[in-house]
Amino acid sequence: MTSLSVSRNASKLPVKVTGLDDGTTRGKAYIPGYQGFIPSNVRNPSVVSQALGKNVREASDKIIMTEIYSHNIPGYEGYQPTDSTNDKGPRQLTSSTVYGSDFAVRNTNMEN
Repeated sequence: MTSLSVSRNASKLPVKVTGLDDGTTRGKAYIPGYQGFIPSNVRNPSVVSQALGKNVREASDKIIMTEIYSHNIPGYEGYQPTDSTNDKGPRQLTSSTVYGSDFAVRNTNMEN
């Protein structure tokens, strides 16, 4: 096993990437925990930049991202918007759907 040397001025640790890492986030510019699509066929020149994750999308592509993804992700402890213009709000619980009827707060007071 070879060791990788690290310079004192390095901002990142070096990562030895092998053929087994194609299609994974190891050694790529994706955020930790990314679960989206990463191409594993890096022999095709048109998908290499997407596989490495170095291209940033244009701002116009990100406009509807809050409408695509769920607001109530179980166990999420990351950024929560505080400004009202950034907060689209969580899903509202109602009793009109199966989801709402299962999780709606009910009165447990048994007094008549």
